[in-house]
Amino acid sequence: MVSAEVLSIPYVILPGVIIPLYLLICYVLRAKEDFYKKPVYLIFLHICYVNGILMFTMLTAGLFELTERRFEISPNIRPIEITMGALSFWYRSIYTFLSMLLAVNRLLWVFDAYRTRTSNYEVDIYRYCFFLMWFALLVLTLMSNYLNLPFKYEMKQDIYVFKDASHGTQADFYIMLGFMTVAILCHLITTVRLLHLKFLRRSAIDRSEFNIFARILILFAPIVFGRVLRFVINHYLKDYGIFLLIFAFVYRMVPVVNLCSLLYMDGNLRKEVLQKAKRIFHKITIKRGSFIKGQQLAMRVIAIVTGVFYALDFFVFIVPYGYVLWILQRWRQFNNNWSYRIMTHICAVNVVQLGITLPAAVFEFSRTSFSVKLTETLGAIGYWYRPSYAIFLALLAFNRFLRVFRFWPKYEVHFYWTVIVQYSSLLVVIFTVLSGRVDLSFTYCFETNIYYSLNESVVDVEFYCTLSALAVTLFLYATILTRLYYNKYISNLKLSRLEAVILVQAVLAFLPLAILRCTRYFQISRDYIDGNLYATFAYNILYRSLPAINFATLLMCNSALQGILRERLFFGLFKAKQLKQVFYVSPLIHQPISSTSHC
Repeated sequence: MVSAEVLSIPYVILPGVIIPLYLLICYVLRAKEDFYKKPVYLIFLHICYVNGILMFTMLTAGLFELTERRFEISPNIRPIEITMGALSFWYRSIYTFLSMLLAVNRLLWVFDAYRTRTSNYEVDIYRYCFFLMWFALLVLTLMSNYLNLPFKYEMKQDIYVFKDASHGTQADFYIMLGFMTVAILCHLITTVRLLHLKFLRRSAIDRSEFNIFARILILFAPIVFGRVLRFVINHYLKDYGIFLLIFAFVYRMVPVVNLCSLLYMDGNLRKEVLQKAKRIFHKITIKRGSFIKGQQLAMRVIAIVTGVFYALDFFVFIVPYGYVLWILQRWRQFNNNWSYRIMTHICAVNVVQLGITLPAAVFEFSRTSFSVKLTETLGAIGYWYRPSYAIFLALLAFNRFLRVFRFWPKYEVHFYWTVIVQYSSLLVVIFTVLSGRVDLSFTYCFETNIYYSLNESVVDVEFYCTLSALAVTLFLYATILTRLYYNKYISNLKLSRLEAVILVQAVLAFLPLAILRCTRYFQISRDYIDGNLYATFAYNILYRSLPAINFATLLMCNSALQGILRERLFFGLFKAKQLKQVFYVSPLIHQPISSTSHC
């Protein structure tokens, strides 16, 4: 499913961000006397541990989604699936158990149990519980692999499941239900007691302890919400796969919610974590006895992040784009379609954009542009990319305009010869830069992380050419939507599935560039971007992401192209019969496209 593949991206990225933060919080809770002497923070510490374990299961789930279960080919990967399934089942019960311990802790607090002798045994009881739960984790992990328990990752539900549901999941369900019932009763009693103390006895309530109670309620809320959502889905919405994905996403976001609540509602913990992070950052940034401070440090960090992003953008998408270009050129079903021919040229200019992204990453890492001629040539290509990309989008919109209005001019093909003009203009620009006859002043700006021209005329020509092409495209799409409304509700004419898919792909390819250009056109947004370092950084990252966004929109609705590309990427060379099966079974195209060029 495309939605599951989209969710797999944050599943892979989030663990790299959340796990270091949890490790930092665990260090603070273990090292600071203000925290480790309180029993409630001891429970918070182990909640951070188990949330970190869930982040590992999230990472493997994202990898499984991205690889489309290709891991089953290797039997050596099977133990990872079993282990992660066991960890996922262990997490659900243990997280509920720890939430119950927090509820019991607040119950003891609200009844002043810490003034009695029984409170002396509370920490010992907690430690016995912690020993049992970690011992259970060890036994469950080892025995699951030894007995080869049927833990599987279910792609349709985006979650780990136990195949023998009559035995494994029923016990898991009732254990969680028991812990949740006890926790809810404790929270209700605590709430009633607090209301009694506040409004009847007029007693003062310790604000810090009450904030801990509020934080515990926030930690407990995702469990109740997840169980209710699971019950509703299983009984009323089990036929809708999107709701199962929503449940899996909510379930995997529990550690993120916990992290935000812990840091937001506990000022002391947040202060200690920030101080520790600054110390670590200080040690990393000390080099040769000097410390980079303030704006220079921020710009250096942005440069490193930008360089990493540019390099990843190139290495991740250059090979898939090469395969897509090969497929669009070699397959008759695509090559004989004028819409896909234009998309081929859009992919080609995106490859050109990726080609100048890798040198930009090298510039960011080295903080130098090496050769002046090289920088000017790359800058010229970057300035050529935006208007060319916009013109090809306008051609695609014009193609959809002809299809919707059913215009079949005999000389339609001549409109598409403008692609030769575009590629010729690239050669002219590069020759002009190399000859040095005209000073176009292209350079790489390290402050904004983009190729830039100091010649205002060049900037104005590029800006207004791109804006004009986008304005024409917007007008064509507005006319197309008006015509489609007329055909559907007045003439009772329906758009074919293939033409509808191509129209959606064209609009989705148009929107990102249009939004980015509009933000530079309006004075308010332009001043905000130019005046804010981080806004400039975000804008440039989004601009560099245009090839990635266009690649996603190209594959999003075209399951035939998805199938062919997936086979090429994961299995290398393949047989023609297998490819034909992938193409004709696809839900996008119910029958082969005719060999005419009018689709």
